[in-house]
Amino acid sequence: MKKLLLSLAALSLLGLASCDSKSCRCYELVGNRWTGPSTTSTIAGTRCNELNTSYRMCNEMDDPILNPDDIGVDNKKK
Repeated sequence: MKKLLLSLAALSLLGLASCDSKSCRCYELVGNRWTGPSTTSTIAGTRCNELNTSYRMCNEMDDPILNPDDIGVDNKKK
């Protein structure tokens, strides 16, 4: 699963190379614990929270950096 996510992220970055892009700060759910932050690129004009899934939570780079341990239970995979 981790290799798949890394491959998808690499392909996304290659695809974004020809477009205007922006960086988002993301946290990943690994097991039942949030890790991060890491940086993910997306198309300029996209809100970072549009990248959120049941195992990833992203916010804008100018938002405060979160402690992964403080991410609420509501954001964890059900």
